[in-house]
Amino acid sequence: MAQIKRKKVSTAKVANQKKNLFKNKLFWIISCIALVLITAGIVIPIVVINYNNSNVEHKDYFGIENTYNDNKINFTKANYDSIIMHTSELDFEDKEGFKTYKMHVFFFAFNLDEFYPDTTMDTDDNKLYNITHKEALERMQILQYEINKYNEKLLNDDDKDNDDEVAVLYVVDLSKAANSNLVQSTYSSYFGGTGEESFVFGYIAGVDKLVKSYKQKDKEYNIFTTDMNTFNTTVCNNAVEFMNTYNFKSED
Repeated sequence: MAQIKRKKVSTAKVANQKKNLFKNKLFWIISCIALVLITAGIVIPIVVINYNNSNVEHKDYFGIENTYNDNKINFTKANYDSIIMHTSELDFEDKEGFKTYKMHVFFFAFNLDEFYPDTTMDTDDNKLYNITHKEALERMQILQYEINKYNEKLLNDDDKDNDDEVAVLYVVDLSKAANSNLVQSTYSSYFGGTGEESFVFGYIAGVDKLVKSYKQKDKEYNIFTTDMNTFNTTVCNNAVEFMNTYNFKSED
């Protein structure tokens, strides 16, 4: 059997070859390029994924101008502190003599970061569109339109003593600051929350506080709900009827 003779290599010679390799500029250029390509292969997909997920702007549907019945609709944002102030027994007044007290306050409270009334935020892998949110936005447009009509009629009649009886509709974003307090039981006398709700719609009759229902012809109509579907199907209509025909006379 033939024998394989291994040629001995001087360790000093190998060491010198390694030193020369590390001193070789071409070696370092090739190594750097390879490292960049490997890193890019890992990082670029992550960046693209993050870009696709985090750089799509979430539209503020209550912060932009809407249109209903060929009329421009603009909503008013508020926080829970300002609503408490606007309905306080103390009639606050600023330097210009503007009084903060509001006699008729409707409020719509929800986490607007999770409000998806159209498909603009949808991707192939993530469907966010919610038809209940779409219907809620449409109902809010109707309600704001009716409130605008009511206020215009009130302010343009011959009776100036009732000008302070205008109605307001406030949108409260529960994702902002301390607005989540609105659905906490601590403020249940104001907003009706128990701490478990993610949505609340209601009406505050000024210093008389929260009004949950009214009676007309021996029938009770709810104008308070913690369910958005119920707001869409009945409560919003009840609120419009209550505002326009029942003239804000109510029973809790």
